[in-house]
Amino acid sequence: MKILKRWSLMGVLYALPYLLLLVAGWLWLFQNGYLLYWILAAGVIMAIAFGANRWLIQYRPHRNQSEVVGSNRWPLAGERAWAKVLALSDKIAAEKEPVYSPERWWEILRTVLETVSREFHPDSKRAELEIPVPHVLKVVELVAMDLRRDLSANVPGAHMLTMHDAWRLKGYVERGQEVYGQFYNIYRLGHLFVNPVAAFVREVKDHMAGEILSNWGTDAQRWVVDYCVKKAGYHAIELYSGNVVLDDKPRDDYQTPATRRDADKMSAREEVHTEPLRIMVQGQVKAGKSSLINALFGEMKAGVDVIPTTMHIEPYLLERDGVGRAFILDTAGYADSGHTRGVLEPIREEILKTDLFLMVCSATSAARATDRERLNEVREIYSRDTSRHRPVILAVLTHIDLLRPLREWQPPYNLSDPAPQTKARQISDAVLAVAADLELLPEQVIPVCMSPELPPYNVDEGLVPAIVDALPAADRARYLRSLANFRDEEYWRMARQQAVAAGRLIAGVAKQAVVNLRESFKAGAAGK
Repeated sequence: MKILKRWSLMGVLYALPYLLLLVAGWLWLFQNGYLLYWILAAGVIMAIAFGANRWLIQYRPHRNQSEVVGSNRWPLAGERAWAKVLALSDKIAAEKEPVYSPERWWEILRTVLETVSREFHPDSKRAELEIPVPHVLKVVELVAMDLRRDLSANVPGAHMLTMHDAWRLKGYVERGQEVYGQFYNIYRLGHLFVNPVAAFVREVKDHMAGEILSNWGTDAQRWVVDYCVKKAGYHAIELYSGNVVLDDKPRDDYQTPATRRDADKMSAREEVHTEPLRIMVQGQVKAGKSSLINALFGEMKAGVDVIPTTMHIEPYLLERDGVGRAFILDTAGYADSGHTRGVLEPIREEILKTDLFLMVCSATSAARATDRERLNEVREIYSRDTSRHRPVILAVLTHIDLLRPLREWQPPYNLSDPAPQTKARQISDAVLAVAADLELLPEQVIPVCMSPELPPYNVDEGLVPAIVDALPAADRARYLRSLANFRDEEYWRMARQQAVAAGRLIAGVAKQAVVNLRESFKAGAAGK
């Protein structure tokens, strides 16, 4: 209490010059006849502020814009979970009761964890518990690092205050508020008798200012709640999606087993230092799949399509400006057939290792049921794995030079506004037909010409830019694919380390037991 009195005395001494200035200002206004004008001006300004505050309350944005945003590398389950976290944040932030008690915060945290975990483990009765303990500790470590950075950057003196200082400061503030409230009530009562007009103005001002501060406090609390809920949701999604890894090895230098295998197969291990994109090319026999691969490389790489006897996949290492390094995975061409269901199951694992699909279709063939069945099977394979993102799919429409009128070939063509009864109209109609048949957007269908008798058309101008535009989504698929392989290798590496450590422990215990047994025998023999 003595410390509180000393600090109160120091506060009065510091505030005394400003109090004297306030009294002198009132005296000057009264002596010069400006007091009434000042009271009217202050009333008008407070009324304007009060109205502006009401307007801000009415048109307050629906969502609190804290700085926490989701990741573009989450799987589909993570995106669904983040949408639910945003809705939960809006719901909690809109509550009228302040969120002060630790019990309420624990309840909010538990709700966030349950909301997120159910997206990744929908069949579990306790989905929030479906996570290894070391990964939980890793998330606690990451959250603690975030909290340390935020405190150090935004709280003045946080690096100097001890926990004891914070505890004592809390007590001083509470006692100071109690003493201030008592003295201020006495001052209000005395002021009412001395100067009723000024007291009335002050009461109105205090009411308006109190409401403004109350609304500011409400907004501040909503921002804090929004920030904390989103932060908890972000780390929960990172945890349950598997983005949290225990090893500190940088993933930028990591290569999946498939990449190491294909690089060794092509004797290109020294050329591939990171994990490249994996682009799979599929198409019917004679659709122009091999010509497309050769056009991308600018040289002969793939042979002429033949009727396949196996599901063989041939990798090629492509390096182009804008695309970077990528593995082109050439699959065997397939014939049109009504029985294609399950055909891709033998290469299911290779499909799950693909980041971008190029489906080659001939503009002169209307038999696209097989192509559609292939794409639907790819989509179905990815729909079974919610930890991944469906790769980008582009359709490459070949043989457009053979569309009617046959003798007309004068590129380039304006497909966005083609004239009727022209080659451009025929190409545009073919693009729309393929997009509808394969359930793609028209911009996902790129018409090209790779006839050996004609210069290549729309490969560098259309197809390559389309691949470049698809790179962000393809890169997300690559990241999730690499992460899944990295987690698997980490899992077995740690299992081996733990087995070795357990073996050493068991061997040590067994050795010590043998030594103890020998000592017992020696002691027994000596006793006899």
